[in-house]
Amino acid sequence: MNRIRKFVLAGLVLILATVMVCVSLAWRSRPEIPSGRQEVIFWHFWGGADRQVVENVVQRFNTSQQQYFVRAIAMPGNNLDVKLFLSVTGGDPPDLINQDDPIIADWAS
Repeated sequence: MNRIRKFVLAGLVLILATVMVCVSLAWRSRPEIPSGRQEVIFWHFWGGADRQVVENVVQRFNTSQQQYFVRAIAMPGNNLDVKLFLSVTGGDPPDLINQDDPIIADWAS
């Protein structure tokens, strides 16, 4: 039993270290918000080549004005609506989302 505990503990330490490294890298890759600008969080579902197009549009917007700084966050996969509802329930929703389904009225009801 003692060997199993050591193995499980070593696995948990490895997982924790991996998560810490991933969070640290993600945090460092976030662009800094220029002073005097308001950050706008924008969730979208585009991936692949389309993701680069969206990020290019966001970059052009960010350089075109001095009031807002849009941070585009790709939310790939299914269930963007569930992710949105969870973020609203948790008190930290995005400012904007890209939703191409005609379901906004359904969500409102």
